[in-house]
Order: sequence, then C-alpha cells, then structure tokens
Amino acid sequence: MQPPTHLLLAQNGPLEWPEALFAYQLEGIQALMSHDALLLADDMGLGKTIQTIAALRLLILQRQVETALVILRAGLINQWRKEVQRWAPELRISAIRGPGAERTWQWTTGADVYLVSYETFRADFTDNPYSPPRRRVWDVVILDEAQTIKNRDAEISSKCKRLPRRRAWALTGTPVENNEDQLASLLEFVTPVEEDSAPRRLK
Repeated sequence: MQPPTHLLLAQNGPLEWPEALFAYQLEGIQALMSHDALLLADDMGLGKTIQTIAALRLLILQRQVETALVILRAGLINQWRKEVQRWAPELRISAIRGPGAERTWQWTTGADVYLVSYETFRADFTDNPYSPPRRRVWDVVILDEAQTIKNRDAEISSKCKRLPRRRAWALTGTPVENNEDQLASLLEFVTPVEEDSAPRRLK
C-alpha cells in the first residue's frame, strides 16, 4: 500500500524534499498527476520544472509511470538533470546528446527520465517506426517551453504530436498569445495517441 499523495508531499512525510513546496506548486503537482493531458501555463519563475519532477517522482514510485521523455531547449538539459537529481534523487536519467552513435545507446539505456533537446529529437525521429524515439509507447511525454510547437505546420510540431504516448504534458511560461491556431497547436499535443494513430487536428 502506497501512502496517499498528500502525505508523500508533506514536508514531514515519508519522502524527503529539498525545500517546502508552496500551496500553488502542490496544486500543480496534483493536477499533473491526475490528468493524462495537461497544459501547465504558469508565469515564468513559479517552478513548473519542480512541479513536473515532483509529479514524475510520485507517479514512478507509485508504479503508474515507468518512462518519461522530456523534450526541451538544449541549454536547459544540465539544469533539468540537476533538478531531477535534487528533487527526485532515486530516478535514473539519460541525457540524449552527442554524436549519433552515442545517442543510439542513450535512447535504449535503462532510465526513468530521458532528456532530449528539440533539435536532437527532430533529427532522431524519422519516418522509420523503429527510429529511437518511436520504439516504445512513452508513459508520459513532456514539452518544456511548449511554445516551441506553436506553429502547427512546423516539422518539430508535427513530430512531437506523432510520438506514441499515454500522457502528454506541455509546460510554458510564455503567455498564450491571442492566436487560435497557436493555442490549438499546443492543445493538439496534449491529446495522447498510440503508435500509428494520426495526431488530432483542432479546427
């Protein structure tokens, strides 16, 4: 029997947390854990990364999730790695970068959380269904700075939406612009799809 989520998140609970979580962060963690599809659009600097890592930690410990793929800016990979090590020290990390030969084993090494830049993901996701990002159905795919896919016709947008996934979380600190197509593009991603399913296109 796993302790309830609110107890796992408590500062004096069975899990150690490096800092006390704010009430709004606890609310965000609970929302992520309870939704297979979620657009988390907090202002910048409010801890979306921490909320996401904490939610992943609990879902993995509760065995609801085994593999998580985080697609992010290349310059943020080290920051995410440090935050995962700090907030979820028991989780195994694979940072996918470097020459193609190295990336091949990085995609397949045993890990709980895989970190990959948008550029590397775009290069490694090909039409071949056995290309590394497509070899499994991910339990959760997370887009950091999800405004990267606001252009629904861009190659990176299409590839992110074609990823087989059970959960889809999009994180953005950029205000949702007053443009229905850009908002629709983000919402199209947070619609989990199985392998060989066509991405949903909103009107």
